[in-house]
Amino acid sequence: MAKEEVFLPSLWHRLMAAGESESQHIPIIQQSFEQLKASVAHDLEDLLNTRVAIPTDRLAFYPRCRKSIFNYGLIDFAAFCTTSAEDRKAICRHVNTAIARFEPRLTHVQVDIFIEQSSTNRIDFVISGKLKARPFDRIEFNAMLQPSSLRYSVKPDVRGTAKRLERP
Repeated sequence: MAKEEVFLPSLWHRLMAAGESESQHIPIIQQSFEQLKASVAHDLEDLLNTRVAIPTDRLAFYPRCRKSIFNYGLIDFAAFCTTSAEDRKAICRHVNTAIARFEPRLTHVQVDIFIEQSSTNRIDFVISGKLKARPFDRIEFNAMLQPSSLRYSVKPDVRGTAKRLERP
């Protein structure tokens, strides 16, 4: 019987679990690799569904502020045109920058966009990178943006079903 790998949850999830505990002792929390991927997907979804309050260019003279939690989230893409290759590249850049800045469990992040000609109500992304917990394995997430609501959903890729795309 193979030994299952276990990983610690994110600091946020550990702090939340400690707050729910009635005892003085904080239990040791462990999770499987699949639970770790689901946790990263959940946190990516939260990140992508949060909008920054102040545009990054206004923070030009405050470099530490630009990289702090104060600037957590994405800019509003409502003014972007998803049929424009230039705008799609900009969206990918912004998503990539936000993930690189605020998801420390992922490295070597790459964001690719895929627009199905038959679908006008959504934009699909593949977010890939390496988990610091298992740096030799590349991990992928299927993300979808619904332009009408500007809401993202992010799911871990299961068994290599992420769409293989060409970069925009």
